[in-house]
Amino acid sequence: MSSIRSVSVVSLSFFLQTLSSIVFYLVIARTLPAVEVGAITLFLSFGGIFMTAFALNLDTGFAHFISYFIGKTGKYSLPRFFMAITAIITVVSFAVIASVSHEIASVFFHSSSYTNVVVLMGGYVSESIGLSYMVSILQGIQSFRLAAVSSMLYSVLSVGIPVGMSIFRLPVEIISAGFVMGAGISFIFSISFVVGRKLPNMPIEKGFNTKFFAYVIPVYFGSLTSSLMGTIDRVILPALTNLTLSAVYTYSLTIATIVTAITSPFSFFLFPKISQAFASSNHSEAKEYTQGSLEVFYYFALPASLGATILSRPLLEILVGGVYASHYLVLQIMVFSYSFFSFRPMLSSILLGNRKTRAYLYSGVGALATNLILSLTLIPLFGIYGAVIASVSAWAVSTIPRMVAVNTLLNHGLFLFPYIKMWVNAIIMAATVFLVGNIFSTGVSGLLIPVATGIVVYISLSIVNRPFSGEARRLVRSIATGPHSLLQRISTVLMGNSGT
Repeated sequence: MSSIRSVSVVSLSFFLQTLSSIVFYLVIARTLPAVEVGAITLFLSFGGIFMTAFALNLDTGFAHFISYFIGKTGKYSLPRFFMAITAIITVVSFAVIASVSHEIASVFFHSSSYTNVVVLMGGYVSESIGLSYMVSILQGIQSFRLAAVSSMLYSVLSVGIPVGMSIFRLPVEIISAGFVMGAGISFIFSISFVVGRKLPNMPIEKGFNTKFFAYVIPVYFGSLTSSLMGTIDRVILPALTNLTLSAVYTYSLTIATIVTAITSPFSFFLFPKISQAFASSNHSEAKEYTQGSLEVFYYFALPASLGATILSRPLLEILVGGVYASHYLVLQIMVFSYSFFSFRPMLSSILLGNRKTRAYLYSGVGALATNLILSLTLIPLFGIYGAVIASVSAWAVSTIPRMVAVNTLLNHGLFLFPYIKMWVNAIIMAATVFLVGNIFSTGVSGLLIPVATGIVVYISLSIVNRPFSGEARRLVRSIATGPHSLLQRISTVLMGNSGT
């Protein structure tokens, strides 16, 4: 019962993260001028880059080695120096960003009047890094509910406070302070959760520091390149065009990647489980977690992406309208492309859990180079659509090598047949949504009725052809404890009674 509660809390946490992001962009797009929206999106884009740059990916190292130690000894503990590192990194990151705030404001925001906004971004970055360290420690000891609660507080407060300020149309500088306030409160709570566990000090084995940094360093550069790959176009676009197009692009990208609300819980659970299986050399368990998680995730992500592709125009017209809706083709291209590459975070969890850091690093470097070169080349020629081409190309370069590496890691054991069935079901569903959408083509009904019809069609097709392997069935049943639990009943309808 505790496992299903953990799944529910973690799933709710990541759902709130995505929902809060959508609500935030919806509110600011409807209440603030597009130029101010562009400034805020640039604040968040730079914030994401700096978070990855200064965090040094130590959070991944924390979670991996704590889980690895549990797998080897069965004991739950925490190296004390992890907390000292947290204090040092948070202070240094703020100091460095504050020292270059004027230059960033002048070059990328096109005005030195945004200098204080960049300084506030430094506070937001340092607090967010500290919280990510605390969450990774809780993740490593598999205290998933406390980790999820920390993330939920961060999602609600660091976005909810700026949203409230945006409703009252407060200046960008005040809204930026709202991010700092929300992240700071969340960080304090996460520290209390870790300290409250009263974990004993982890005995450091000989050569631990060498192993730790040999793992962390390539992962860091891989994560940094992945972060830059995902944000470099959002930085180059306003620098070469204007803040208005930056607002349109970021809003479309946020909707296109909404399926991360489905990806993230699986990645969150998968990483410590894979690390533990790696420590105990249990390759069959690692394969089951991998195959099962990928299938269950893709079952939900694929129809969501294809459905959003069909309904992009009415969705934008209802949500924001104006300049955002006039660029609906941006959203269509991005959300359709994301249906192929949305499981990239899960592939990263699998590779990192097995310490296959080179494949992670090389694919990230290739994706960054692709996005940087194409952004600089195509944005001056095609504007916002050049950024779209660059971003989608980078997704492909990042995802395909990782998929090949994971399949090789599992001795070419990933089953493709379930995905073929899912694509058949999703294409039929998308065709139905398109036809129904043409009948009910205006207003909210033009959105809700096709969505409801598509859900019924997709679930019905799934009951008929049951597109799941034995690994996916066993994974879901290991979570859905109790023969009469709701999740167990749902899985029986969609997957059948057989565990193979």
